[in-house]
Amino acid sequence: MTVDAQFDEVVSALRTSRLVGDLPEADLRAIASQFGGHAAAAGEHLLTQGETSVGLGFLIDGQAAVRINGREHTRLARGEIFGEISALLGEPISGDLVALGPVRYVLLEAERLRQFLTSHPEVCFRLLQGESRRLLNPTRWYASQPMRAHDARWSPSSGMVFRWSSSRSGRMRRRWSTRSRSCA
Repeated sequence: MTVDAQFDEVVSALRTSRLVGDLPEADLRAIASQFGGHAAAAGEHLLTQGETSVGLGFLIDGQAAVRINGREHTRLARGEIFGEISALLGEPISGDLVALGPVRYVLLEAERLRQFLTSHPEVCFRLLQGESRRLLNPTRWYASQPMRAHDARWSPSSGMVFRWSSSRSGRMRRRWSTRSRSCA
């Protein structure tokens, strides 16, 4: 694949992001040009809990699980971001991000993040909006997409999510459901 084809593929993946997908073309191209490309195989860590921040990343292909203290909280897929909290705060990474299969992603190193965000205020504003969504309901774990099972058929546009419901005995259980793609 040529460099131009890879660049266009990154821009295309960014267009699927709920966070930055509708940004002007210039901002998407800036992300694609300034973030470095990376790949990970199934089981590899993109981020490791407790380590120093590596930066802000966007998944280009594949899925990755967010695990805190070994417990899976959510899954991320194409167009979703990761590493933003530790990169912005300079704090240790709060959880593992583990590839569930082959994953490609782009990453902006933490030390370059401030300069990038001040040069691209619309990206900075969108990042702030994404973090604000998480604060609306602090008891729920947010990804930019709802939680989904490890299923090769899953995609961000499938609308498949887990919902909690009570059984006849009053116990809570997870079940598959579909829903519209409104913002969380």
